[in-house]
Amino acid sequence: MNERIALLRFPLIIGVAFIHVDGTTIDIVAASVGMDQSGYFSQLIRNFISQGLARIAVPLFFMMSGYLFFLDFEWSLDKYKRKIRNRISTLLIPFLFWNLLTLLS
Repeated sequence: MNERIALLRFPLIIGVAFIHVDGTTIDIVAASVGMDQSGYFSQLIRNFISQGLARIAVPLFFMMSGYLFFLDFEWSLDKYKRKIRNRISTLLIPFLFWNLLTLLS
């Protein structure tokens, strides 16, 4: 099953990239780069990919992380607390550290 998740990650990463690059122009200090007006068909295809198909990527990443979190997990309150403490030390603390460092600089 993990091979399937590994294979699914790449198209989902591409999907997240498509969500973030939806615009057709990029505004630079004194100019705008890209196409100001595009045809109806190209705009339809772009919106279908970046606002339709690609929007499934984030919920699938969320479901995959929940699946992997509980993979090979034996239910007990003690083990659950240990797993949460581990995630706090490996995810939350670095996340807070780097965000605070970014905000302070």
